[in-house]
Amino acid sequence: MDVCLLTELSELEAISDAWMELYRTDGRSPFQNPELHRIWWQHLGLREGWSPLLAVGRQGGRLVGVASFAVRRSRMLRILEWAGTAAFDYPEMLLAKVADAAPLWQAVQRSGCFDIARLRWVRSDAVGRQPLLGFARKLEVTHPIHAIELVHRNGQTWLDSLPRSVRAEHRDKLRQLTKLGPVTMRQVTQTEEIAGAVQTLVRFKAEWSQSRDTETVYLSDGMAAYFEDVALAALRDQTLHLTTLDCGGQTLAAHLGFASQDGFYYYVSSYDIGSAKLSPGRVHMNLMVMWAIDNGLQRFDFLRGEADYKTRLGSVSRQLEDYTFSGGFLGTAALQAYLWQQNRRAGPLGRDREALSVGASASPAL
Repeated sequence: MDVCLLTELSELEAISDAWMELYRTDGRSPFQNPELHRIWWQHLGLREGWSPLLAVGRQGGRLVGVASFAVRRSRMLRILEWAGTAAFDYPEMLLAKVADAAPLWQAVQRSGCFDIARLRWVRSDAVGRQPLLGFARKLEVTHPIHAIELVHRNGQTWLDSLPRSVRAEHRDKLRQLTKLGPVTMRQVTQTEEIAGAVQTLVRFKAEWSQSRDTETVYLSDGMAAYFEDVALAALRDQTLHLTTLDCGGQTLAAHLGFASQDGFYYYVSSYDIGSAKLSPGRVHMNLMVMWAIDNGLQRFDFLRGEADYKTRLGSVSRQLEDYTFSGGFLGTAALQAYLWQQNRRAGPLGRDREALSVGASASPAL
């Protein structure tokens, strides 16, 4: 494999068509869609001070591998992370079945572009994980991912299989909502409708955060534009699942996620805090699980983050792992000091606060 490194966004544009073709044939999750990477750079990456570092592999002139990273300075150190950090729940290499991940890792190690790599949320079945084990240090922390394995005959059968108390709560909340007017889960599939639905979702998220006086990206300028572009990219990719829960002509909950061959991704959701006692978010989520089953999907993935509804409805189906390695003398010294301290939240390797994550880990409790 011939590997080159790209460090300018203009260089990413030059491989966009080949990158998309590789995603179409070998992508495993919507987070590998190169359009989502472009959108992240446009709205968040550059604004937050990140610079691109991509390892691109070719065989016989054909693109067979892309490892997409971002670098940002933290005090004296240059930190390497996955591109899309905090926004993409399953960051990993995009690799053709005939390709080997090792040359991509070797090129990154030799790049001289970073001091410390902090690679979080690596799937235990990630295509690039095996070579990573040979040189990176696996940190103690792991992140369990909960999911519902959709083995039921239809959505109603799944609902009937839930504990009696859960079924009773769903029926009770749905009955209360119905008193306000007809309850429908509306799927947004038209380009001209996406902006309105996304703006409602972001407004719900911002109001929820303000009501609890918590810091969140949803109070930042431009988040509606970011998610609108994400939704439009997913629409073109035919993976978009954008829905609202409408009651009597009023939207009480909204969700932006993905439905792909790998299953249903429960990505960003929220609800009208003024209707919290009616649990519109929980009713909406139950209806989405039923929709996923009725449409032949095999898995309802809750993605990153902890919440009681995830443990109540799903089981642990994946483990995400964190890895670190150094580049150069300065990074090696800093990494040794960090590991000696045995403090995950100290120094530049400290984890971002969950409230600042963009995806499911920032979802309010239903």
